[in-house]
Amino acid sequence: MRIGFLSLLAGVLGAATAHAEPIWYFVSIDTGILGNLNGEFQFEAQLNDGSASQLGNNQLLLSNFDFGGGSAGSATSTVNGASGSMAGAVTLSDLEPFNVFRQSFTPGRALTFILRFTNLPNDPGPDMDLLQIALLRDDSYLRTGDPFGASLLIDQVGVDPMQAFAGVGDLEGGLAAQFSEAPEPRIEWLAAGGLLGLMAFRHKSRARVIRPLARRRA
Repeated sequence: MRIGFLSLLAGVLGAATAHAEPIWYFVSIDTGILGNLNGEFQFEAQLNDGSASQLGNNQLLLSNFDFGGGSAGSATSTVNGASGSMAGAVTLSDLEPFNVFRQSFTPGRALTFILRFTNLPNDPGPDMDLLQIALLRDDSYLRTGDPFGASLLIDQVGVDPMQAFAGVGDLEGGLAAQFSEAPEPRIEWLAAGGLLGLMAFRHKSRARVIRPLARRRA
């Protein structure tokens, strides 16, 4: 009996260590400069799959949104493996080549949130998974140091480190994105966040056409 229990325990521990631990980050994007601009602003998160043979191996959770005096909007659009609301929690899974969440918001001093992702490389290619966080105005990406307008980017999930970008051109001096490793929250917090996300997802959202990012790798 004891040998059987130890074997079972070893199997469970082996299965747990066979997968990379999720990574938690606290993210802050300086949005104060947007108060000087007109238009509707949107927050967008993309988790796109690079290999049709490894669909569903990476997940992304965004929660604890704070708008620094602003607020979440009501216009929400999702593509494929995305769901939720910035009023609670947003989840994305690379179930399809393109998985996109987008929601309008009123900017305040800064947009902050907790980001959790699994960071697993997919093998074989042809490409790795892509994770991108971006801000838009009237459905056009705001200009940042990234050629495609990303505020945060991992071009190859599981291989490349996260990159952060700030605004350029007329947005120079604003939109600075920062991230730092965050402690893993307690299980009660996760359950509450997931419940809020499910409740928010039940509300009817306004349809909006999303054009997934066509990022080219060298």
